[in-house]
Amino acid sequence: NLTQAANANWQSAGGIIGFQEASQTNEKDNIISGNTNKGAVTVTVENTTTHANKVAAGGILGEGCLALDVQNNTNTAAIKVTNAAAGTVYAGGIFGALIKNKYEITSTGNVNTGSVSASTSDNAAAMAGGVIGYIAPSSGGDANTVSLTLSLEKNTGAVTCANTAAAGSIAGNNASGTLDKCIAGGSVNGTALTAANLNDLVQGSGSKGTVTGTIPVFSENLADGYFTYHNKKYNVVKMKDGKWWMAQNLAYLPAGKTASTDLKAVTAGVFAPIRINAAQTAAEFTTDAAVVASNGYLYQAECALGLEVGAITTLEQAVALEGAQGLCPTGWHVPTFADIQNLVGKIPQQAAVTTPYFSGSECYMDALNADGFNMAAFGAVSILDNTRTSGSITGFMSSYKDHLSSGMFCGSSVGRVDGSDTPTATYNTAGDPASGIKNLQFYGFMPMTNKASTSLYTCNGTKVSYRIAAPLRCVRDKSE
Repeated sequence: NLTQAANANWQSAGGIIGFQEASQTNEKDNIISGNTNKGAVTVTVENTTTHANKVAAGGILGEGCLALDVQNNTNTAAIKVTNAAAGTVYAGGIFGALIKNKYEITSTGNVNTGSVSASTSDNAAAMAGGVIGYIAPSSGGDANTVSLTLSLEKNTGAVTCANTAAAGSIAGNNASGTLDKCIAGGSVNGTALTAANLNDLVQGSGSKGTVTGTIPVFSENLADGYFTYHNKKYNVVKMKDGKWWMAQNLAYLPAGKTASTDLKAVTAGVFAPIRINAAQTAAEFTTDAAVVASNGYLYQAECALGLEVGAITTLEQAVALEGAQGLCPTGWHVPTFADIQNLVGKIPQQAAVTTPYFSGSECYMDALNADGFNMAAFGAVSILDNTRTSGSITGFMSSYKDHLSSGMFCGSSVGRVDGSDTPTATYNTAGDPASGIKNLQFYGFMPMTNKASTSLYTCNGTKVSYRIAAPLRCVRDKSE
């Protein structure tokens, strides 16, 4: 946490850099690239000044001007500016403010997921944006010929500012800049960004700057069988259980994460997808973009549920996550026990239920896929519990070497004692919750394609250890 009280000079705080005002040439010789801030930035002042540059806070840079190039930074922490008086304040997930001057400023590919808020005694001069609080107008002279462009920026954080003229998902008050092809999400004063309200909420209503090509983080088109999420299109299908399901695996990389290909990275959260190697002798990780697009990433349960690996410390905490949105888009969730059982019918050690896809002994993949579910085996990274220091790739069987023959999927309901509704966990000292959780399991799908005929491929439910990394398919909260 970074806290700054009032002083008599610039009042500017940032998770990485507080203030920038230096350049040796007219080139962008100030470069801020590849940083991640996870610490909250809080600025508290009592400032009555009318000086327009005085108080700012940003997840990466508090306030900047002159030659500047900012790219591929991430902020995941809360940014908050509070002024007990009426002086101007700026808050932004990446920048508090940028001042247009005689040298070019460019910014691209930055991501904010943290909350942003700005307030003053009367809120008339508060400005807050998911990426930037304030882009100042041209200071005249040479500055009139210089561009200030923010491109491919993304916000999924909540923005709060009572001055609605200066509150936006990307920019609070954009007085003179260009927002190009940004991805706008999160919420502004409690209203979630959608395709319908995007133009109203991407920047504050008092902004005079230019907006081109902005897209929402999430837009849904059920009539045509798809949604778009983080700039990727996913097919969806309404199955005979009456629910909308993703018909392909999630391929979203959360902010601040990289897809690991290291089996010793047992708390990575996200792993690259798996494929059969060229010699058909084993399964291997791949970072090939086409495979990522078709197979999605592999997520450990806590990551899929929107947490850091290691965040779950009690059984009660895990149980409370049932039906969590997690990494899914707004209005969708990580599948529950009921979602899974009512689709496939069979979950071992639990009583089977009749569903349109359950044969009486198995849920056959052909039945699901005939209705557009597009299920297959995608493998998994097996990490049996949180004492393990390495994992293993699963899904390869030499008898079926031309395709992955098994897999698991993420879910949100904690595994139960066999034949009961009682959730259970194992502990570092057997039977002693105070010793800490050793392992939890969540219910998910288990596709199996280890058969000579595709007509015998199955997809039943199963319990999946929470450190295992597996694909994720979200299910819609509402059936209509």
